[in-house]
Amino acid sequence: MNIAPQNIENLLKADPFISQVMVYGDRRPYPVALITVNPEELSKFAREQGILTNETAVIVKHPKVAERIGRTVEEKNTQLQSYARSSASRCWPRTSRSTAAS
Repeated sequence: MNIAPQNIENLLKADPFISQVMVYGDRRPYPVALITVNPEELSKFAREQGILTNETAVIVKHPKVAERIGRTVEEKNTQLQSYARSSASRCWPRTSRSTAAS
């Protein structure tokens, strides 16, 4: 069944913790969401959770961050038809264009 990834992406991006989303599901049994987090929200979350590092790449791999993103995906999935629900997600730190190009 064909789904419009923009609908899922926009639903997930409505959460301020999530910066960007790309949903991919072509020839897959379910869509997969690739997620980047909002760096300001990530820093705030890390402080609130007692995560003692300033390195974004380390913070996004922390189990508490994965749990936070997982809860968001699960919550947003309840608003979607079963065939459009993402069963997997992967999170990356958001980098500036200059950092990504080097």
